[in-house]
Amino acid sequence: MTTANLPDASLQKALVNIEGMRCAGCVAAVEKHLLATPGVVSASVNLLTAMAVVEHQPELTPIDLTQRLTDKGFPSRIRDLQEVVIPSQVEDSQPVNQLIIALGLLALSIAGHIGQSTDLPHHQHGNTLASVWWHLSLATIALLGPGRFILVDGWQSLRNGHPNMHSLVGMGVSTAYLTSVLALIFPQLMWECFFDEPVMLVGAMLLGRSLEAYARKSAAKDFDRLLALQPPTAHLLVGNQSIEVPVSQLQVGDWIKVLAGETVPVDGHIRQGSSGIDESLLTGESQPVFRQVGDAVTAGTNNHTAALDITVDRVGAETLLSRMVEVVTNAQARKVPLQQLADSVAGYFAYIVMGLAFLTISGWYVVSHWLGIDMPLLTSLKMGIAVLAIACPCALGLATPTAILVGTGIGAQRGLLIKGGDVLEKLRTVKTVVFDKTGTLTIGKPQVTKVQLFLTDSEVWPLAAMAAAGTNHPVAKAILAYANSLGYSAEQAIDNETVPGLGTVARSASGYKVLLGSALWLQEQGIEVIEDPQQDVTLVYVSIDSQLVGVIGLVDPLRSDAADTVHSLRQQGLEIVLLTGDRSIVAHKIAAELGITKVFADIRPTQKAEILTELQKNGPKNVSVAMVGDGLNDAPALAVADVGIAIGDGTGVAINTADVVLMIDKLAGVKTAIDLGKATGRKIRQNLFWAVVYNCLGIPVAAGLLYPWHITLDPAAAGACMAMSSVSVVLNSIGLRWTFRK
Repeated sequence: MTTANLPDASLQKALVNIEGMRCAGCVAAVEKHLLATPGVVSASVNLLTAMAVVEHQPELTPIDLTQRLTDKGFPSRIRDLQEVVIPSQVEDSQPVNQLIIALGLLALSIAGHIGQSTDLPHHQHGNTLASVWWHLSLATIALLGPGRFILVDGWQSLRNGHPNMHSLVGMGVSTAYLTSVLALIFPQLMWECFFDEPVMLVGAMLLGRSLEAYARKSAAKDFDRLLALQPPTAHLLVGNQSIEVPVSQLQVGDWIKVLAGETVPVDGHIRQGSSGIDESLLTGESQPVFRQVGDAVTAGTNNHTAALDITVDRVGAETLLSRMVEVVTNAQARKVPLQQLADSVAGYFAYIVMGLAFLTISGWYVVSHWLGIDMPLLTSLKMGIAVLAIACPCALGLATPTAILVGTGIGAQRGLLIKGGDVLEKLRTVKTVVFDKTGTLTIGKPQVTKVQLFLTDSEVWPLAAMAAAGTNHPVAKAILAYANSLGYSAEQAIDNETVPGLGTVARSASGYKVLLGSALWLQEQGIEVIEDPQQDVTLVYVSIDSQLVGVIGLVDPLRSDAADTVHSLRQQGLEIVLLTGDRSIVAHKIAAELGITKVFADIRPTQKAEILTELQKNGPKNVSVAMVGDGLNDAPALAVADVGIAIGDGTGVAINTADVVLMIDKLAGVKTAIDLGKATGRKIRQNLFWAVVYNCLGIPVAAGLLYPWHITLDPAAAGACMAMSSVSVVLNSIGLRWTFRK
């Protein structure tokens, strides 16, 4: 993400549920209609979840946004903020019935086809299943029954100017049916009746949709688990009693009880009790975490060992779980460049196929006369129908969203919030990883190890604690904790201001002005500071009324997995950079421990963004630079980086600014995110390659290119190939789970 791509704060975002999308051509048509709506700035449509994410001007009303789509054959509505749409439940709501009907049609058609005697005229068969009248009846029932939806949807899409997969199949089955009817009415034509072809086409279509529905459900499995985490009810404490109420009725400040074995329904903090909390489905942490009075708990986590009384802090859409669901939902609608190209091509795909079918019919009609083939018109019609049946825009449309759905679902299950398919694509191309130090490579809990004061303790520590209390930076927290441990409380401040990455300034009620920060910052404020270059600890300087009164040394231990993570990334050939506002001697000491050779120290937060920009400019083309920070003072750098990764902070700045948020407080998640990006990218390319190659090879074969070698495809076989192509793409995406199975 670059600064040019930062969202316009004046724009609004809407999630739109869309019905009637069947293939990538429909996706292109929907996006075209949305972008043609006055006030719409951008639109991204997901075929798999039947949803669009639309950025628009505030004056655009919901009815204006959805009316154009509804009028064009795509019934639409704005999704309620509390509504959850599960990808595996979209579109095919009755796959079992559909599968039974499909198998029944195929079985009856094949039985009749096998039993049909080819040495007797079609009206003399004694076998009922082989009778042409049986085939006529079965074909009529198939087209007017389960196949009616294909015909109606295909015709409506064609009439509205966006022909889809159903348009192609509908044209094929209609042509086959009408041709067979003509052969039956006019036997003098000497044409064969092939009523079994439309039956088998409808059966193959339904079979493919059923298998695809099951494959989609499997693809959405990880996301479904995330959506199912929040329980529907909670135990509200009223006096000495607990009353079971819907979670939607809870309000901030309510007290609830969560029994052992139950799922926490809201974000809150423990007011009574202690227990082990299983946070694995939110953070990927496999072991339960001990929580006690005052600790925060999150909706969707599981209470393992003992009952807890919890005070409600956040409910509904404000909970971390809901925000995770929102991020993942939006992520699945954001596209990689390859998908945008595929959707654009798919918008013209049906027209191209119809043109090829016409050329096939007319071409083979001429060639059949030239080669002396019997019944040239029937032969050419069969070839044209096969072209219509085998073409599959659906595989193009599913190639990318299924891989993104699986990839983002796997990420969410492992505590990685990845904000889109485009982010996964950038992760695939990461060649440089830039790490912040404090709270990223280190645990973010520094401890005071050295103190040098130029006044008495009682004169310095209350004022230093006052300045430290005004910021949440880990260093300030450590200084405040140290002052409290000495028995000194912070004086009351009447004014407090934090300068990110440099320090904090406070004014006490008694009139003192206190600065707490780096040597460079104090020097800029006109305070004389002489640094000791030999001190290999983080140094924080304290001044009172422009006079230096103390130096505090702190040490922040490295994360336990920092060395292994850096080593693993280096083994993959990635360049590792350390970027910190800390002193050079401290930065190089940590870099030496981790094997990092490129270090930028004494850097301001704004300079971090500038350095990242230089790394992007000076690096190879078509590669990405990732920035890993703790989400506190690294927002500018996270925004400028091609991929901003925030660790250990699932709220606030991180979840809004970073492209990837590591919900689990472990550095190893950086490698997992990059590996997931690479694996998902491979699946996307494999899927698109298969979809393109399938159509590039299948259509010519169906058109009779291999006829001289006696290799042809009848319409039924072509339809079966079409159905299986979409299924294969989805199954290939599901294979990501094998790569990242625990």
